[in-house]
Amino acid sequence: MSALRECDFCASPLVVMRGSGTQGMYWTQCGHCHAEGPVCDTEAEALAAWNRQAGDAEAEALRARVRRLEGALRECANDLEAYVMREYSGSILTPGNALRRARDLAPVDEARAVLEDRT
Repeated sequence: MSALRECDFCASPLVVMRGSGTQGMYWTQCGHCHAEGPVCDTEAEALAAWNRQAGDAEAEALRARVRRLEGALRECANDLEAYVMREYSGSILTPGNALRRARDLAPVDEARAVLEDRT
């Protein structure tokens, strides 16, 4: 059996074969971004399907789009954080206000966690 290509979506070499021999279901999965290939009847079919996915030009276009989306997500997180901090800057920091501020900042933390996982 030949080797699995790197992931077309994140360029990670951590691609593995998954499957159940008893059910005749095989697929590939990237260990970094969790992209999956199609479910096939045999390991050989799953390997071939993964290795013929998007060509280099298509893969680079997808990577460029991911970079643009990451930039937009980073900008939105920064804008939201600035807005929330302005909203609470004149308030007395009561326990209720602290909880509301933490709730309002949760999407910022989540966006930054997603961005850190991609780098």
